Amino acid sequence: MSLVTIIMSSTLLVGSPSIIFTYVPPTGSYANVTGTVSGASPSTYGVALFINIFGTYWTKPYFAQPIVTLAGNGTFSASITTGGTGSLDAYAEQVIAFVVPLSYAIPTLAGASSIPQEVYDNSIASVVANKYTPIPFNGRFWEVKDTGNGTWGPSVNYFTSSNVTVDGQGRLHLAISYSGGQWRCSEVILTNSYGYGTYRVWLDNDLSSLPANIVFGFFTWNNHPAAYADSYREIDVEFSNGAVVGSPTNWQYVIQPYNVVGNRTNFSAPSTGMSSSTHSFTWMPNAVYFESYTNHVADQRTFSILSTSNFNDWIPVAQTNISAGTSNTISIAGQQQNSQSYRAKMVSSTGTPSPFKAVWFTNGVPPPGGEQLHFNMWLYNGAAPSPTTSDRFEVIISKVEFIPLTNLAPRLQIMQVTNNQVKMNLKYRTN
Repeated sequence: MSLVTIIMSSTLLVGSPSIIFTYVPPTGSYANVTGTVSGASPSTYGVALFINIFGTYWTKPYFAQPIVTLAGNGTFSASITTGGTGSLDAYAEQVIAFVVPLSYAIPTLAGASSIPQEVYDNSIASVVANKYTPIPFNGRFWEVKDTGNGTWGPSVNYFTSSNVTVDGQGRLHLAISYSGGQWRCSEVILTNSYGYGTYRVWLDNDLSSLPANIVFGFFTWNNHPAAYADSYREIDVEFSNGAVVGSPTNWQYVIQPYNVVGNRTNFSAPSTGMSSSTHSFTWMPNAVYFESYTNHVADQRTFSILSTSNFNDWIPVAQTNISAGTSNTISIAGQQQNSQSYRAKMVSSTGTPSPFKAVWFTNGVPPPGGEQLHFNMWLYNGAAPSPTTSDRFEVIISKVEFIPLTNLAPRLQIMQVTNNQVKMNLKYRTN
């Protein structure tokens, strides 16, 4: 039996309409999907099937047959791989089924970014099944992209699950290798959506020697753009020795769309010390803070302590670096110790050690909305990375961290007040 995850069923009430899948073919299979509808007359209702191929939705089995009829006992069977040669139907992420009236003039979809609301409004029951089996890495679950003998993306790449592995040390390996007559890439997608906060990755190998047309990306992406159709809520940290970043620079920070002034910064990594590195971005309302370090660096922040007596003129009176779960004591003397109010404000993440690149972006920052974290390794324009087909190119990831924005706020407490000094305790990330 296929290993699938049933995400949603419309109702659990006894006697009310419902639909279940009894078989969903696994990734790469061309078998039919089967299921059963209860509580609806086969003479009045049928099943509308759609597949989700990496965020694009397609009517199945055919435009000419968008509603599958039910047998007298409520069962149904239909092909979801009718796209023909070169299609990715067999590698769809999801199968979605709606119980709708046979008389409903249902819209047909061919690569739509979402299923129209009217389909939901006209259905009496629905169900969704994930076709992929997620892999565990770093305490989270990840979908692995596989396109079989089809391609995906504007750069026309083949993706295979065999290029994604987790080693005995628990590190994730993304690879590009040659198999089945093609150079094949790799991508994983976090199955959760986290929203505002800090996203941090530890890399365990130096990428500087990768061929120029290989691109490594660490980014958020929303398959259902809605108001953000030009950006897909995409926030990127990308590496390439070639045209994608813009040689001779080999790293970039981007808020899509990249061609808007202020949405992109290109830079070069140090020529040495990159056998391991750390890259992160902190996403907050109307701002994103990016940073990159040599070596593996844990969470740390630089905070400015400000004071005021009237809430109008906040004056910086101290600055301190502090790591997660630790606390610092700050003493304020002189005129500012007579202030009535104090606060701590994040300046950056430039404690010790300091990043080799750090940038604030405040232009066109999207709000959260169903985006997921991706890691991928792909080929610009699908071009071969090497004339030697036995070559294999890898990026090794040893850690991924997410810190919710609510956990980034410091706690500032007044410990002692004397005639000429206020002593405060600053603690960052207590949980």
